[in-house]
Amino acid sequence: MPREIREFTETWLDRAFEKALKKLGHKDKETLSQRLAALLALLGECRHPITDPSLSAFRPTPYRVSLRSPGARLAEYRLGDRCRVIAAYFESTDEILLVAITLDHDHTRLKVLVERFDASSGRPDPKKETESDDTGAS
Repeated sequence: MPREIREFTETWLDRAFEKALKKLGHKDKETLSQRLAALLALLGECRHPITDPSLSAFRPTPYRVSLRSPGARLAEYRLGDRCRVIAAYFESTDEILLVAITLDHDHTRLKVLVERFDASSGRPDPKKETESDDTGAS
């Protein structure tokens, strides 16, 4: 059964991410977009967001930040030398939520976005929720 992939809208509206994205050349943006699309496709089909062998190219690991959101766990994925994606997954559902992205391996910024996600009770705001077919990296 395919997993539902959602996004925490603040991830794509983060000024630090937008600024770093603008600095990338066309080829780097295209590569990022392709890698992110590949990750999303695999997350949509994988058995587990960390242990599934199909995700090994992204070197998934648990992202150890305390959450108040019941049942939410975090995973970190590597999309290149410095690009990191943090996703929340819920053992009780097949839902995966993209929480944060950084192009410059800025863990402080990632933690700020994770805290905002956690403060929103760990679920996307239905009014702001969008489908994840747009990577935001074009």
